[in-house]
Amino acid sequence: MSTRTPVDVAIKPWSDFEVAEQLAFFQRNREAFAPWEPTRPPEFFELRGQRLVNDYARAEWEAGRSHSFGISARGRGLVGRTSISNVVRSAFQSAHLGYLVEAALWGQGVATNAVQLTVREAFTTFGLHRIEAAIMPRNVRSIRVAEKCGLVQIGMSPQHLRINGRWEDHILYAITVDEWSARQASAG
Repeated sequence: MSTRTPVDVAIKPWSDFEVAEQLAFFQRNREAFAPWEPTRPPEFFELRGQRLVNDYARAEWEAGRSHSFGISARGRGLVGRTSISNVVRSAFQSAHLGYLVEAALWGQGVATNAVQLTVREAFTTFGLHRIEAAIMPRNVRSIRVAEKCGLVQIGMSPQHLRINGRWEDHILYAITVDEWSARQASAG
């Protein structure tokens, strides 16, 4: 499975990318991602650590609990990752959305296009009703991506996640399948 947008951004399951390419992606962006990510153990930046990440992503996909995608763009191979995680079924039919893109491509629309593809997959392929994203208030680029993709602010969660060794407040954003469908209808 691979899905593309008109600006040459594609997503496909994370485990479809070579582990060495995944490792190189995280090594290239280690410093740039540090302010926005949980503190990673040293083995995360080694081949064996990425094999474990890849195995976990595959198992979570197969169990329907999480769907991680690698992003390719502009002929550069793996340049990012999106995820639909913490999938809850039954009456909730909801999940969390996460995304990160190669620092060299920030501000070029890659994240926006990849998130649009990921949200579409969440609603059309995985049948979810709602997607939520939690974003630190100072992460203005990520907020802009969420807003461009139709997610709306629904609240604030104090000390929501431990990021880079510190508990960080997060703004909560969400979109439902009905809101997404209305946006699609008005765009086309």
